[in-house]
Amino acid sequence: MNISESRYNLFKSPILPKWQITNDLHLHTSMSDGNITPKDLIEKISLTNINCIAITDHDTTKGVEESLKFAYKKNITTIPGVEISTSFQGNEIHVIGYFINIKNHYLQTKLKNLRLSRKRSILKTINRLQLLGYKISMEEIKNISNGTIGRPHIAQIMKSKGYFNTTTEAFEKILSNKKIININREKINSIDAIELITQSGGISVLAHPRSIKNLEKILPMFVNKGLTGIEIYSEKLTQKTLEFLKKLSEKYNLIPTGGSDYHARNEPNEIQPGMNGPPPHTPEKLFTKAFEIHGANIGIIPKGF
Repeated sequence: MNISESRYNLFKSPILPKWQITNDLHLHTSMSDGNITPKDLIEKISLTNINCIAITDHDTTKGVEESLKFAYKKNITTIPGVEISTSFQGNEIHVIGYFINIKNHYLQTKLKNLRLSRKRSILKTINRLQLLGYKISMEEIKNISNGTIGRPHIAQIMKSKGYFNTTTEAFEKILSNKKIININREKINSIDAIELITQSGGISVLAHPRSIKNLEKILPMFVNKGLTGIEIYSEKLTQKTLEFLKKLSEKYNLIPTGGSDYHARNEPNEIQPGMNGPPPHTPEKLFTKAFEIHGANIGIIPKGF
């Protein structure tokens, strides 16, 4: 599928759905690679028509804890979530968990290990960039990160130092280089992530399906292990891709979800909260599925459900 459909395409405007957007189920904060604090994100959301969100930071739930404090005051229902970095048959795949118990010890141990692995790989990446003449240090990365670190933080530093005009350009011209992306980083198997989310009282959704190779081949395996949803209303997808993903969701009885995947990059044509998201009834569908699977043992039932 065409790279032009990516959320990072600076030259393509967001494609607004036909319905009024009242929920955004894919949001990031400064606790991972977002550039906005949980408090400021909630404040931004409160200025839209959105009344239900999910905080889905990478490999951490710290943003959930902070967001819940402020969302309650703004009457915004907040689903506890996480976006887990996984690997399956040569694919880097992100699996989102909703309604998870953020105090689940096993979940937090796995997430901590993933964050430590990220830190090790980022240090190796920085060393390679230094050899290429880029003046960047781990200390600088730590100074702009409150939690999970990743290549987006490197891109921010490179942009701030004038090496590139945008973080997207940094990715396109250097951070997507095979010598960089092939630095080994521990990821858990996608199926293990689905089972981990289920074990922590949540339900799992496949993120960014546009970018997954052999999607039609591997999707049934995920469904058999408990996958309950797939992102459709996200990125800058063409009608053709939307229809393709809709058919897959119908075939495997997956709940179509989505959101802005907002990181506050402050770059041209960034998808803002309120510009993309699934139909209004989607959070209720997800909750109904979670209750069907877990009953009263759902990880967390947010206020508003």
